[in-house]
Amino acid sequence: MFENNWRPQTSQEVLVARSKIITSIRNFFSRNNVLEVDLPVLSSATVSDPFITSFTVNHPLGDLYLQTSPEYLMKRLIAETKGDYYYLGKAFRADEVGRLHNPEFTILEWYRCDCDEFDLMDEIISLIHVVSKGRDCYKNVTKLSYKDCYQNTLSIDPHALTTMELQTFCKLKLGSQWAESSRKTCLDLIFNHFIQPALPSGVVFVYEFLSAKLAYLN
Repeated sequence: MFENNWRPQTSQEVLVARSKIITSIRNFFSRNNVLEVDLPVLSSATVSDPFITSFTVNHPLGDLYLQTSPEYLMKRLIAETKGDYYYLGKAFRADEVGRLHNPEFTILEWYRCDCDEFDLMDEIISLIHVVSKGRDCYKNVTKLSYKDCYQNTLSIDPHALTTMELQTFCKLKLGSQWAESSRKTCLDLIFNHFIQPALPSGVVFVYEFLSAKLAYLN
């Protein structure tokens, strides 16, 4: 017996709501002079992040990869033209399957050349305010540095602790399997298990993550 599985997994109401959201996003960026760009979803280059897996497409001229995000192609554009761009379209990640993730999804990503991280935080809130039709669901907005998050919750400075001290903390609090973890893994574990649950309610922006700060200093 054939199952009745040809029906789409959506509704007219969802389609209408999605269309309105996409239209409001495009109108927002148009008003703010950010240009929409249409980028290839197939490329000969793949993501450099070792924790993200690309779909591979076999082609007679060589393997191609479905893009996991528009980051590489957008940054290539910015390096050449110094423009403000946004991309609203499809991206693909082979290992992203779960309640909150699909292997194919719609992504919004944008870049501003003359904005700092605080300008972008404000722009994100403005965009959400427009998309949500002015609802107060994002009324409470908190901005915290990565260091402040640790000091407020655990009274420790993540920049000052040695790798061995972080390993000892993770071993005592989370188990001996983390005793030889890398510095980054230890910091991620502490943030996920102790910092994130203690963050204030509402929207929280965390800036100056350790890796970003080191990249900036170098």
